[in-house]
Formats: sequence, structure tokens, C-alpha cells
Amino acid sequence: MYSDYFPGNHFVWFRIDGNFILARKTKLFHTNSKFERLVQICRTAPNSRNLKKLNDYFKSKAHEDFRVEVRRLNFDARTLTMNSVLVNSYED
Repeated sequence: MYSDYFPGNHFVWFRIDGNFILARKTKLFHTNSKFERLVQICRTAPNSRNLKKLNDYFKSKAHEDFRVEVRRLNFDARTLTMNSVLVNSYED
């Protein structure tokens, strides 16, 4: 799990009804500096407390049921495949 120490490899996702939406691709990320800051904090320190703060803030704006997930990319050199690994998640 060596790449867990490099926060540039972490991505914050919202899972809504089985669909994954990258947090930085949302309209709220580009229009709301507080939301952007919370996403960056979760990328850097994906602990449950930070994910809960992001979850609460997004829920107050979106009013949807969703799950916040932080994932990192994982490259398997033997099979030459790239996949994502769940680092942490939060859901009310």
C-alpha cells in the first residue's frame, strides 16, 4: 500500500445510484470554494472525519442519497492492468 502515502494519487468520488461522479468534475467544485477545499482535504487526508465533513456539506447542497469514496489508482505490472483501490468511504 505504498502509494497511499502520496495524496496526489487519491481521487474523491460520489457514488449516487450506482454511478460514480468525480468530485472535481461537479459544478459545485468549480463554483464553491468551501466545497473545493473540503475535497482537497479529503484527497490529502482521507480519514473518516474529513469524509463526514464533505458528506455533510454536499448533502446540505445536493439533498441526495450518496456515498463519498476516496480511491487511488493501482497498476499491476504483472498483468499490465490499471484499477482503483478503495482507500476510505463514508455514507450516512
